Amino acid sequence: MICPSCRSHDIQTLPKVLDKSLRSDGATANTPLRKWHCFCCGLGFGENVIPDSPYRRSDGQSIWQKQRHDKITLFLQEYLNRLPLPQNCRFLEIGGANFLTSINIAKAFPNWKVCSIEPNPECEPIEKPNNFSFEQVSVFEYVPQKKFDLIFSHNVIEHLKDTRGFLNIQSNLLSDDGVIVISCPDSGIVSEELLFDDHLYHFTKESVEKICSEIGLIVAQSIPSKLDENTIVFFLKKNSRNAKQRINKKTAYNKLYERRKNYFISWKNEDLKISNYFSGTTPLIFGTGEFAQLALAYFPRGLANASEICTSNLEGARVFPGFAVRLIGNSDRLSNKIFLAANPKTKFHALDYLLGRGFFEGSIYIPFLTKQNSA
Repeated sequence: MICPSCRSHDIQTLPKVLDKSLRSDGATANTPLRKWHCFCCGLGFGENVIPDSPYRRSDGQSIWQKQRHDKITLFLQEYLNRLPLPQNCRFLEIGGANFLTSINIAKAFPNWKVCSIEPNPECEPIEKPNNFSFEQVSVFEYVPQKKFDLIFSHNVIEHLKDTRGFLNIQSNLLSDDGVIVISCPDSGIVSEELLFDDHLYHFTKESVEKICSEIGLIVAQSIPSKLDENTIVFFLKKNSRNAKQRINKKTAYNKLYERRKNYFISWKNEDLKISNYFSGTTPLIFGTGEFAQLALAYFPRGLANASEICTSNLEGARVFPGFAVRLIGNSDRLSNKIFLAANPKTKFHALDYLLGRGFFEGSIYIPFLTKQNSA
């Protein structure tokens, strides 16, 4: 096996300590999660063992989804105003989901022509500004009449097996002075993003530069995203002068490998701790988001006896086959112990909510999982 980015043979399999695989839309497989690490460019990569099916992470209608796309729009606007874009800019979003980001951009820039493409829409567009259009199509099959000045994708590239093809198509769709903006998980921050089976790639800047150098693109800039502390944004342009990309070479990515390895092992160890804590009891899971799906997939021993999932708000709840999902009630204070299935950013807010409802802190288990940040 070789690295898909730099084609190095200096790769290593991450420990196969997680017995299941979870896709980011909640689908699971009873196949161990497998990821590899490249010591040459730092790329992390995996294989999608879960059969492909229409990807629908949500129905796109919840208040949380609307807030998420509002944040994406605000982030984009901050940087778009700094870019040398024409007044009649042609904007393309790849992977529009519920199309809200493109709709917001169309309203914010009424002189632009805004298009969004999505092979598996979460819903129909809730609005259709005059300068907005959409198509249900994959970027690999998309044939527009004109090129675009700005192409944007958020959390798309890490899902696609053919990264080179994805970037090459965008290069062909891009005007000569255009900009490609790609937002994806930051490989330098080892977090739960590493645990999804359909996150096929975990990019370092060098791994993106290696690919771009082969298809006539350059990485003009890369910045941490204000959208999510686990996300990085790459700004790509055409290499019109065929200038050689100055790649920030690193002799090895040994420390990144250790962080990735330790993160995998920490989930396995946490499962054993949870199993001991809930021994002989039936845990009640509190939380209906992404972290609850991760917990059920990767804490099989600790949560083996769980049968119910509760929450403070059912809007935007993920799907949990085989589990009853309901609102938490006062009677739950007398029930068995609670497993707090909230991600590290919101777990203490969730804990304050439970304590405010009169739950005893000693009956609440908070998983201790920390991100493996870069040094």
